[in-house]
Amino acid sequence: MGRGRVRRGGLLSESDLKARRAEPLADPTSEPPSAEALERAWVHRVVLRDDTALEALYARLSGTVYAVALAVLRDRADAEEVTQEAFVHLWTHARDYNPARGTLTAWMTMLARSRALDRLRARAHRDKLASSQDEARTLATPPATPMELAQRARDSHGVNAALATLSPEQRQTLELAFHEGLSHSEIAARTGEPLGTVKTRIRRGLERLARNLTAVEGE
Repeated sequence: MGRGRVRRGGLLSESDLKARRAEPLADPTSEPPSAEALERAWVHRVVLRDDTALEALYARLSGTVYAVALAVLRDRADAEEVTQEAFVHLWTHARDYNPARGTLTAWMTMLARSRALDRLRARAHRDKLASSQDEARTLATPPATPMELAQRARDSHGVNAALATLSPEQRQTLELAFHEGLSHSEIAARTGEPLGTVKTRIRRGLERLARNLTAVEGE
């Protein structure tokens, strides 16, 4: 029947067998890598321009990044754009990430919050300019359609509904972090909670917010 061993879909060649023998045996007692270790490995691969690593990080973190952006902007389209901008930044500036200063999740959520606040300020500036235009220009601007108004109301309702599912402590911590811009240490000082508790509340609150926003949008 020829040399080699049977495998699904055909035979292993002699070179395949040699390669298999050369592979190190897995250590059954070794611990699986932590989430932070996996993220660091993926970031290193992004630095080497491995787009599959970027896809893996997008699948892992995009829900949380989107939840932060939507909580600040209350607009789905703007939040989606901020999410895309955050991952483009990761692709082009992955070398800037320093694991010693925090997790990749924290880095990405802070980036999303910063981009969202920039967009919010730009929106406020545009609104101020629009309000100061003369009456003719205002009349020439088409009003929002009923569908657009309904979508804005739905986005705002979705964020409020998702926030309402958080515990009061989680909601307060997220508001201090993303609306008042306090650091983890400043939140701990403001609330009197241990720093580790603050970090855990933010992480779990963001994870729950991302899940609930997905559920609300799927309704």
